[in-house]
Amino acid sequence: MISYKIVSRNEGKSLPKGTDRQIILPTDPEFKERVFQRSLQRYNNSFTKGDFAKVRGTSLRGTIIQVYQDFELVQWDKNKPLYVEIELISGERRICHPQQLKRTTKL
Repeated sequence: MISYKIVSRNEGKSLPKGTDRQIILPTDPEFKERVFQRSLQRYNNSFTKGDFAKVRGTSLRGTIIQVYQDFELVQWDKNKPLYVEIELISGERRICHPQQLKRTTKL
């Protein structure tokens, strides 16, 4: 007979400060602020001004113009914060969520 023991990789480790994953509903007044803070923590320093990036699922490429850190400047699309501004090769500017972008080395 074979016996198994379940071993957790997270034994004894504590989560870093501010990464609590308590359930928060979209009806909560602090919902957008908390979602934005979680997103900033997850993608911290992933994109910086001047980096080249590609929009996933498309052939669009461009340069990152600005990464907004201020909550008042963030645009929202279906409860997803859009806070990375990119200027495409065509000259068009677009604001994206970091999950939509992939860093590249060249245009």
